[in-house]
Amino acid sequence: MRLFKLIVALFTSIAITSAANAAEVKMAKANWDTGYFQAEIYKQALEAMGHTVTEPKAIKPSVFYVAAAAGDLDLWVNGWFGTHDGYIKEAKGKVKKVGYVMKKGGLQGYLVDKKSADKYGIKSVMDIKANAKAWDSNGDGKADMVACPPGWGCEKQITKHFAELGLGDFINPVKADYSASMADVVAKYKNGKPVLFYTWTPNWTVGALKLGSDVVWIEVPYSETKKS
Repeated sequence: MRLFKLIVALFTSIAITSAANAAEVKMAKANWDTGYFQAEIYKQALEAMGHTVTEPKAIKPSVFYVAAAAGDLDLWVNGWFGTHDGYIKEAKGKVKKVGYVMKKGGLQGYLVDKKSADKYGIKSVMDIKANAKAWDSNGDGKADMVACPPGWGCEKQITKHFAELGLGDFINPVKADYSASMADVVAKYKNGKPVLFYTWTPNWTVGALKLGSDVVWIEVPYSETKKS
């Protein structure tokens, strides 16, 4: 059985080809706050080139690609590939990847606090099962894990893992507002409590909780999910 450790992704600009020459660019931005910065940079750059750019509205990926394929939106700079490849495929050639913000080096996956990883010998997400109660916040016997909200590409990835590995038997994915949930994770960690969450890099989450000292990546054994 192969090991899914971390997804290597591309943080890439997306555009409909006709948008390149449009006087007005209908722009959107991702509904996670770490995507706002890139959107503002590109908006100002396009305006400096003489384009009129609509104020980017925060939406989830599943909505953007459908709207772009329908011609209601032209551009966003929050594509994450290969996680968003499925959305591109569903657009049937009406949406294309154009350039990139970061060519490679992005990572996403599961993290656990280092103290718990050392204490319980956790190397894989499957190792959570034996000590799930350590991360149980609501008394249901399952580990509570901050996951990606519905409509995000990483939510699809997590759903695959849960289906293939039966993670739902011992992990409860929390799909509420991501930033608020992660703020709660940071607070729990500072209060000495175990934490478990899914994230990606670059992201503020691994700045607030430092990799290697506060939290560590854990592997995902899998049979069907492919690396991106």
